[in-house]
Amino acid sequence: MRYFPLLPKNNKLEYLDVSRNQLQTLNISGSPEKRTVYFYHLRYLKYLDMSYNQLKSLPESFFNCMPSLEVLNVSNNCISSFSLTNEDLLQKMKIINLSYNSLQSLTFGENTLQSLEELFLQGNDLTTLDHHIFQRLPSIKHLQLQQNNLKICTSDQNHRDPPDCVSFTSIPNLQFLNLSENNLWTLPANAFANSPLKLLDLSLNPGLDMDKHSLSGLEHSLVHLLLRENNISSLNTALSSLKSLKNIDLFTNRLNTLPMLNKESSIESLNLQNNNLVTLEYSTMLALEHSLKTLYMGSNPLSCCSNLDFLNMVQHSALVVPDIEIATCIHDEYSEPVNIEKVTQEMCHRAGVQNYIVFILIVILVMIVLGLLVKCCHLRKRKHNRSFSA
Repeated sequence: MRYFPLLPKNNKLEYLDVSRNQLQTLNISGSPEKRTVYFYHLRYLKYLDMSYNQLKSLPESFFNCMPSLEVLNVSNNCISSFSLTNEDLLQKMKIINLSYNSLQSLTFGENTLQSLEELFLQGNDLTTLDHHIFQRLPSIKHLQLQQNNLKICTSDQNHRDPPDCVSFTSIPNLQFLNLSENNLWTLPANAFANSPLKLLDLSLNPGLDMDKHSLSGLEHSLVHLLLRENNISSLNTALSSLKSLKNIDLFTNRLNTLPMLNKESSIESLNLQNNNLVTLEYSTMLALEHSLKTLYMGSNPLSCCSNLDFLNMVQHSALVVPDIEIATCIHDEYSEPVNIEKVTQEMCHRAGVQNYIVFILIVILVMIVLGLLVKCCHLRKRKHNRSFSA
């Protein structure tokens, strides 16, 4: 279909799916005259799916006679702007999906979309938004913003924000926020203060520089933190203050030390796959022993003998290591990495004894060489003294 369908005049239609067609316009059969009369009869419509079409615009007037609409899906079209300024429209709207369009402009007027709970904007390459656009959505719980190009404002009024930044502070019901693949370089202090986030995804922002207090304000709400593929070499953000944090995903970074955690942490799942970890600080892992249930640790250059206590804990505790088959460590006596399940105390003690013997032999050899040098020097001195006496 190239045009919006013509339906019975006295319909009580609640669900309409016209996705995966060739809709290019919202006119009926291309006739502007029929559109106003027709839309008057969609007063019962609750669900409208127009995804995967060729729509280039979505005028505000389109919603004039849809007072019951709760779900709108216009993803995967060619829409360049979306604006809603009339507070009388879409008062029952709960979900809007505008993902994978060509959005360059997004505007919400004051007191509009007061019931909106979920907003999907991923895959639009948005760079310019009003600073406080999301604070105008008092019921918003779920924000999908991955694959855009947004900058985050600071909460410090004395600090100069980058142009066109977006604020994520003081959004009273926001629980799920996805900011992956946004080319984020910095995450300022208190970036999410007074927003009760449960899940925060900051993955795939290579080079992301997180302030020590970036996550301040999330101490009692944040449960899931995703920092995958960010090229992070060290994590200085105070994770130990996040009392509700249960899942941390640090897959594919450049970490060579564990993030700072303590016995007050409630971490249940930790993903350390594909980093540069040689030693896992046993004290840190021991602090997590009471809460940690799942640990991903494969593809790290772990040392077998420097992590004996930790590996023993893994082998003899209820801790689940889902990637145990590819989790290996490096042992000097073996040409290939050793699976962590096969590491024993004896392997390292034997290596330790051998190293000790080698060390003793080297010490003895050095002492012999020094003794010979001293003896040679003494003989030369005696010979010199005889020559002088003659």
